[in-house]
Amino acid sequence: MNINYIPQALYALEAQKVGTFAADNVLRAVDVGGNPAAAPALNPTQLSTLTTLLAGSGGPSSSSISGAVATNSIDNTNFAQTWNWSTATTQNPMTMTSNALTTGSLFNLTSSSATFNSSGGLLNVANLGASTNGVLARFQSNSTAGSGLTVLANGYVGIGTTAPATMLSVAANSTLQTPNTGSLLQLTGANNSSGALTIDTFGSATSWDAPYLTLRRSRGTSAVPAYPVLNDVLGELQMFGWDGGPFSAGSQISSVANENWSASARGTSLHFRVGTAGAAGSTHVATMNSSGVAIFGANPSSRLRIGGTSSGTSWTTSGALFCTDPGTLTDTTGSGAINIRVANSFDIPTLASTNAVSITNAATLYVAGAPVAGANTTITNGNALYVAGGTSYFGGNVGIGTTTPLSATHIEGTATANNGVLYVKDLGTDDTRGHIVIEGNSSATAAWSGIDMMTSPSSGTAHKWRMVARSETASSLPGNLTFWQNNGSWLNRMTLNVAGNVGFGGESSALSKVAVRGSLSVGSSTYSAVAAPTNGAIIEGNVGIGTTSPGASSILDISSTTKGLVLPRMTKTQRDAIVSPVAGMAIYQMDNTPGLRVYNGTNWMKFTETAD
Repeated sequence: MNINYIPQALYALEAQKVGTFAADNVLRAVDVGGNPAAAPALNPTQLSTLTTLLAGSGGPSSSSISGAVATNSIDNTNFAQTWNWSTATTQNPMTMTSNALTTGSLFNLTSSSATFNSSGGLLNVANLGASTNGVLARFQSNSTAGSGLTVLANGYVGIGTTAPATMLSVAANSTLQTPNTGSLLQLTGANNSSGALTIDTFGSATSWDAPYLTLRRSRGTSAVPAYPVLNDVLGELQMFGWDGGPFSAGSQISSVANENWSASARGTSLHFRVGTAGAAGSTHVATMNSSGVAIFGANPSSRLRIGGTSSGTSWTTSGALFCTDPGTLTDTTGSGAINIRVANSFDIPTLASTNAVSITNAATLYVAGAPVAGANTTITNGNALYVAGGTSYFGGNVGIGTTTPLSATHIEGTATANNGVLYVKDLGTDDTRGHIVIEGNSSATAAWSGIDMMTSPSSGTAHKWRMVARSETASSLPGNLTFWQNNGSWLNRMTLNVAGNVGFGGESSALSKVAVRGSLSVGSSTYSAVAAPTNGAIIEGNVGIGTTSPGASSILDISSTTKGLVLPRMTKTQRDAIVSPVAGMAIYQMDNTPGLRVYNGTNWMKFTETAD
């Protein structure tokens, strides 16, 4: 039996009592011409009876419902309706189509209740079975395969894909253009809201239980993916701001392939960009890869690299490229005596190579040089290293002008006029202080401190001079100041002892103000460059003894009112043993008629003595 269903126009013959007639007699209200005729609407009881009849309960079931010819509505008041297709398996029990629809809705669910608080929602689609296979709901937005929304029975949701592999999978079906028109996902928070996306995870303490965001990139297609290649962007976080027109990029974090990928090569770098202050655009501020971090520079070639061109407000000691701000570093666990504590440190690196190499110069810290003046700039004092105050400590050898220091401090350079290689200037007003202080080990048995001067420290036969302050025992400081020379062995050339006496020629125990062990030459180069007799002396000018003004015509001027001149005293035998006596030589002979003897060039002449 076919029934043409017209809302609000159904009625039965004879007083509209459907229950008193067979189902074959239920007709549509029409006039004699077969056109629909107006008729009173069925009451709720009659409508329920008819519904039961059409559902197959109490009568034959319906196989079709005739279309409406006018806009109608059914008010079921508070009576729920249940449609059941209990034996349907592969069929589509209900299909609704509207191929001519333009601005309307095929299926519209609304509620204007001010107390709406449904636990199931206006639309409740529920899979109450245990199966997690198949599709729970599918909304296809257009004719493109996979478009729209898919909800699987396992709870996975896909947008733009019918096969979501995660709780939420979003796939694009065309090339994305801008974040405003082609984003895969756009979250818009309410006005003045603090955030639009929150990810929570719960579980055990393993690292993978933490919330994370995965961005994946491949070449090829989703069905046949291919390896990324050099400079491919694997993922990017972009933070946009409204600039009066469209939203524009403010900051970006990008992951970029820094090599052609393969199963064994998956190098990436992380790039950071920020909006440039006072300009339209962004500035690349940092790059991170497996080598390290580069700040305002190219790809890092070391663990930390800072560089690039910078401009900004004036700076002084804060540093334009790198600065550690002053602060208080508090130790919350240490107590008692602590040997050392530092704010910043460079540990000892180990330099290794895959192939055999020989490194000439290696350093833990390298400073290329002092800053140079650029445009509109004059530098008075350029310093490669500037320590404004405090005490600096160097535990190893320090080389200035050399990469191979041979001692605690090793200085090499080219001496300039009046300045030398080492220049020390005392800015104090106390002239009793020492300008250079050298201290030896005062706890040693014989304490030494000194300065070496040499022609070539690397030569085993180098000519060296050494000025040494030395005491024989630690308790007898201060000690002697000695000048040594090394021409293959160390020789004492001059000593100034604690009494203020000076000894020459190795005399370290001078008891006179000047003591010479050996010969002495006094005078111009004619005399000083001539070797004096062994343990003797030669003097060019006048010599005064007991007088401050020796006579100009006297080679020797002896002045005294209490003492006389004693000539050499010897016997005649000793006199005759003098080798090569010269004319004018005088002695006092003590035997064979003692008295004055003078050699005339041939014989020794005796002078007759008369008592005075």
